[in-house]
Amino acid sequence: PSLIGYATVFFFNSPFRKPLPGRIARICQVLVLPSFQRRGFGRLLVEGVYELCRSDDGVVEVTVEDPCPAFVRLRNVVDYTNFAAKFATKSANDHRGKYDEQLSNEDAETLATSMKITKNQVIISWEVWKYIGMLSRREITIVDDDDNDNDNDNDNDEELKKFRLMVKRRISRTMRAEMEAYAQSDPERKKAFLKAEWEVIFKEFKGITRSVLKMKTRRT
Repeated sequence: PSLIGYATVFFFNSPFRKPLPGRIARICQVLVLPSFQRRGFGRLLVEGVYELCRSDDGVVEVTVEDPCPAFVRLRNVVDYTNFAAKFATKSANDHRGKYDEQLSNEDAETLATSMKITKNQVIISWEVWKYIGMLSRREITIVDDDDNDNDNDNDNDEELKKFRLMVKRRISRTMRAEMEAYAQSDPERKKAFLKAEWEVIFKEFKGITRSVLKMKTRRT
């Protein structure tokens, strides 16, 4: 047998956490040896941590310690996959075409509690779920090169404009202090800041989509 990789997890108590106190599992390290990388083992390690924590009623949330960009992508893909499997019901599909529909705070907290992930990860998964649903309905292709796929940000695309507005509203809520400071000092800087944040998030959404589609292709 060979060592493929490992994950380290730190557990600590959070007695005042809301809405549910308990133990937090923090993923500190995930390492896959070079000869085994890019073969899905990192995802399996993260999914293994989730399975371990879901089987422990005392654990209420899984977080990550200071993740690098590659691990942020991996975590987002795993969380989206679990979210899509949990949310893929007939009633949920009714929401998929409403590209400017926010996930309610109550629903986000309920899903975060049941999935044992942060509310922010639930919201990211919701937005990616909306985005992938839009691509699927319109038969849009995402390729490895941002400049060559046919879903670049387009002001003439009404559905994408609705989706972009939803995400920008979320950015404004979660970064309220920055938004208020810019609004008071320089409204144009506020617009530029919001535009830059959207572009970073949109690029990440497309990256998550590529990873999800590649994963599905490998399984088939």
